[in-house]
Amino acid sequence: MRALLVLVLTWSLWLSPGMAQVEALAAEAVPIDVAGAHLPLVSAGTVLRWTPNVDEVYFDLTRASWVRLSVYSPSIDLDEVGDERYDDRPLEATFRLLAGGAADGERLLVQDDFSLASSEWHVLYDGPSDAGRHRIESEVVGHGKNVYLLRLETEIDGTRLYAEQVTVNVSRRDWHPALTFEIDEFARCELGMYDGDGDDELEARLVLPSGDAVRPPVSEDLAWSYQPLPRLLGLYTVQTRIPAQAYQGTNAVRFEVRCAGAPIPLALVPAITLRPPVPGMIVVEVVDLQGRPLDIGYRIEGVAPRVVVLDDDDEHHLVATETEGGEVLAPRRVAFGRVGGVVRYVLDRASAPEPIALPLPAIRSELAPRRLVPQPTPAVVLSPTESDPALLEMGRRVSPPTLVPCQVVDVHVYVRNLANRAVDYTLQEHLPMGIVVETSDGAVLDAATLAWSGRLESGATREHHYRLRLGAGDAESLPLQGVLRWEASTLTDDAAFERRTIRTEFVRRPADGTTFVGDVFEVDALVTNPLDSPLTVHLVPAASSRVALLDGPRTLTLPAAGSATATYTFRGLESGAAALQLEPIACDPGATDEIPAGASARTQWTLEPLPELPAPTLSTSVTVDLSARRLPSLDALVVVARTPDGARYAAGSARLDAEVVADPIVVDGDLVFELEPRSAAQLVYTLQHEVPLAVRDVDHALIALTPRPEVLVGDAAALATYRRATQATGEAVAGEADVVEARDPGAGVAVLAPAPGTVVRDAPAVGVTVAAPVDASVSLFVDDVAVSASRVAQHVRDAGSGRQTLQYVGVPLAPGPNVLRVEASGPDGVAVDERVVHRAGAPATITITPLGPLAADSVEPLRFALEVRDAWGNAPRDSAVTIDVAGTQVAGPDADPQRAGHQIAFRDGGGVLELAPMDRAGVVTVVAAVGFARSEERFTVFAEPRPWIVAGIASFGVAYGPDGLRTGGSGSVFARGAVFGDALLTVALRAPLAPLGQPEGSYERFGVVGSSGASSFDAESRHGAYARLERNDDYLQYGDFVSDFSGAFMRPRSYTGLSGAVASSDGSSGLRAYGAYVAVDDQVEGLELPSDGTSAYRLPGAPLRPGSLRVEVIKRDRADARLLLDDGDALVRALRYPSDFTVDEVLGLVTLARPLPLSDADGNPYVLRASYAVLDLDDARPFVQAGIQASTRLGAATLHAGVAQETRGVDDVERIVAVGG
Repeated sequence: MRALLVLVLTWSLWLSPGMAQVEALAAEAVPIDVAGAHLPLVSAGTVLRWTPNVDEVYFDLTRASWVRLSVYSPSIDLDEVGDERYDDRPLEATFRLLAGGAADGERLLVQDDFSLASSEWHVLYDGPSDAGRHRIESEVVGHGKNVYLLRLETEIDGTRLYAEQVTVNVSRRDWHPALTFEIDEFARCELGMYDGDGDDELEARLVLPSGDAVRPPVSEDLAWSYQPLPRLLGLYTVQTRIPAQAYQGTNAVRFEVRCAGAPIPLALVPAITLRPPVPGMIVVEVVDLQGRPLDIGYRIEGVAPRVVVLDDDDEHHLVATETEGGEVLAPRRVAFGRVGGVVRYVLDRASAPEPIALPLPAIRSELAPRRLVPQPTPAVVLSPTESDPALLEMGRRVSPPTLVPCQVVDVHVYVRNLANRAVDYTLQEHLPMGIVVETSDGAVLDAATLAWSGRLESGATREHHYRLRLGAGDAESLPLQGVLRWEASTLTDDAAFERRTIRTEFVRRPADGTTFVGDVFEVDALVTNPLDSPLTVHLVPAASSRVALLDGPRTLTLPAAGSATATYTFRGLESGAAALQLEPIACDPGATDEIPAGASARTQWTLEPLPELPAPTLSTSVTVDLSARRLPSLDALVVVARTPDGARYAAGSARLDAEVVADPIVVDGDLVFELEPRSAAQLVYTLQHEVPLAVRDVDHALIALTPRPEVLVGDAAALATYRRATQATGEAVAGEADVVEARDPGAGVAVLAPAPGTVVRDAPAVGVTVAAPVDASVSLFVDDVAVSASRVAQHVRDAGSGRQTLQYVGVPLAPGPNVLRVEASGPDGVAVDERVVHRAGAPATITITPLGPLAADSVEPLRFALEVRDAWGNAPRDSAVTIDVAGTQVAGPDADPQRAGHQIAFRDGGGVLELAPMDRAGVVTVVAAVGFARSEERFTVFAEPRPWIVAGIASFGVAYGPDGLRTGGSGSVFARGAVFGDALLTVALRAPLAPLGQPEGSYERFGVVGSSGASSFDAESRHGAYARLERNDDYLQYGDFVSDFSGAFMRPRSYTGLSGAVASSDGSSGLRAYGAYVAVDDQVEGLELPSDGTSAYRLPGAPLRPGSLRVEVIKRDRADARLLLDDGDALVRALRYPSDFTVDEVLGLVTLARPLPLSDADGNPYVLRASYAVLDLDDARPFVQAGIQASTRLGAATLHAGVAQETRGVDDVERIVAVGG
């Protein structure tokens, strides 16, 4: 994983006077990369309590090098944009350079402190340093901040500054890049932001490699926020700006990129390659006391500094060391800098030892003494002779002679002295372009030249070695030239090595139209080795987000001058163009930068969406056992079957004890069978469906007609379904006023509570109330397991009524359906009653469904419905879903900020997720998790590809008959596009004039291709013509609309006419008005439907006018139905379409997302209240209907004031003028 972040010095942000010359110099000296941090670095003072408080930047040297580190504006210059002091206390900036790692310990190379001063370049360090890690620290002590720039110069190409966290200074009020980084491998990454001070002080957006932009969350004061990054390869750019309402003029913000939970080193500015001058000559003289040269050797050690060391000589001793430009370290050691200098060693011959006198014994000779005559010694004349001319030779060895980029070549150069005396020499190696010097054997690197100097004894040979790493380039032959200089002679030697590249190509890939989403397929790549020796290549595959790499080699061994095939396996994820890239790398393990060994292979093909196959039809035979009670009068039996979603009745399949019976009446998908009375029988029928389903006993209810209806088995809500069935057939329910809604507990044993189908969510146990004859022995079972009698909390016997009531507490339930069965044993035998209740289990499934079309309009948020269910399809207990989003960010509040991730609360198994608007097309990935349930969905958000769209249809006909020639035609047209710059015009017309617009789905706002606005409106008009001109929130419209004014008596009405609105630029105030010439007798206001425990309710007066329905749940007092209760009950609220309800406007049928209980725990009844408009009445008189309302925001309050006139009537006219605020 490599993430690159390169600092780009944008000097236009620095507004200090007298900066023009400095800007020009800096712009010329500091290279600017494509990627990088585009703003100056900044350090926050200790009083601001940033964590960490010290900003760190580091660089690595691969070998010893001269280092020059410069800082622009290390001091606090209050005239600079970003340098700030917030009080009168001292403010001091400190910069440190440390060398060494954790293993061998760090050492401080330099530390400088700066206070208030003008901005200028300051050289922090200029000197040699060893290989290894170097760390730069910037710290500000006090209450303020310091903005600065760094410039690094080394002798090593490719050296860069790195940081794990980058702090930049934002001061512009227009969108401007703050930093750019590159992700080049697939991983789970995220962008972190620290101390953004919230949305009021900073705005940020992240531009993805696809070109789409998302809004990352802006962190609060002293806090981090993170934006997950999509799995897209390429450059990411963070743009920032200071909002108009911001209090601060500048803002310091810190960024980091984390992948797989760890921070990624981010590369800042590349170091400038230091071009030091060629070291000056060091003149070494070794003389005696008379100034005559002595043949005594010396050597030069090191690079910076260079130290001249005089060899020891037994025949001479050192008298004096004289130097010019050097520093005497020891009598025989003198150090020189880059300029060089002169050193003179003066020596004298060592003195002869003093004679030693030894006493000798006297020698006596018996011979006569002899006379010795001295003889003169002949003189020897010595004349100086000329020394032999110096002669040097050189040679080289290059290995290997042929290589590919990123491989290394070793060069050995030898120098041999053929003269009879020592010779001083200089060797220079001129290097080609496109190489990197890895090692240089102590040479001095100047531009593209290596240089050595030294002294070579007679007959001696010295070898110099250096290693080069081959970079990318086009040249095939790379020349080397050596130049050897000594005294007045020059010798050159030329050589070369060859550059080859690895060829990579895809030889097999899927053809267009042959692969589909979800398919697993293979791609073959042929890799060819250009060298005459085996080669191991590292392959780096990269694929677009539409495919996932499953398997494939990362390394491949190629034979000499041969090829090998690499096979990669992919799975298609998303339809569209899929791209694949394969890059060969031949670097050895010691390489710091990976250089491609050849051009990348690229290929592209098209993934097709899965074909829509017809779903197979399944059938399930349903058997219902009928056991009717013996009643005094039994006219008929009614079976109400609530069919599961997606199932339908198979016509002609109903059988009663193998006899054909009439097909049921279908009411909202439910089946109503009317059967002849029998005490025992079996009803069998067939359901057809496309997905597996399970039919349970609780799906059926048995009603006896005596002649009044009485529910024998099942939910009393089945009576409402039976009533609707009789209304559909025109029959009346006998004794409807005396309908018995539930089984009479006085007839035998019965479970009184809980109700059938109850779902217990908040406890593992439930209280159970049963009734039985007073003389019966009662037992309670849960799934055939007896409940202990110790759980009976209250046992009441009523001898007068002959009944007894038992209340069990803490009856344990298992997750899922539980069968409660009560048995009463008495003189007449055993009576049994049972019902099924559910205990909510752990969340098992999470369904994510868009609430309307997903359009990238930069204004409208993306809304999704979350539905959580356990393994049995019941809503689990209320909790929160953890949301992780890629491609945009969550816009709604966090339900539990103390927990990791963003939490979305759900109640009764449902919740709404709202994401931030997008201004470009893209893919949004939503991951929802709660407990062990997890769901991940990808949604495509579409853009608007063109400014105008026109659609229409027309027909024309000609007929000839007895009455002559007739012609006629009809048509409709829809057009939408930009006018007057940024305004949006929508027009629609239908001829002949007839109601215009969609008859269904009018509650959903949908995007229209070609629209340039934030929202799109269906062109609906009962008069057949529609027009709307809008800009931002201002509009003028002719067509259908709802006068949704705020205030008492300002009832919403559905009209056809003119409407419009204007608002101030900041949205703090606005004006709305409308006018129409229509009849309003079709308005139904405040229709109340008492809850019957079901989810389906029929509204009178259907069909309804599209888009006019408003639904809410209210609760009335059980003692006084005129009183409305507002006790904080979550069910009492306005319902939202389609998350809370759906509507069939033709039938007038409202279906709630979940059944509405009859009453709360205290018996207060729930009521469904609806307001809507029905279609036009022929006999209604039209009148002028008009209204206007103004609104303004005063702090946290909003004030509304308006007036509306409503005139209606058929025979009598009723005029209502309402003023609301």
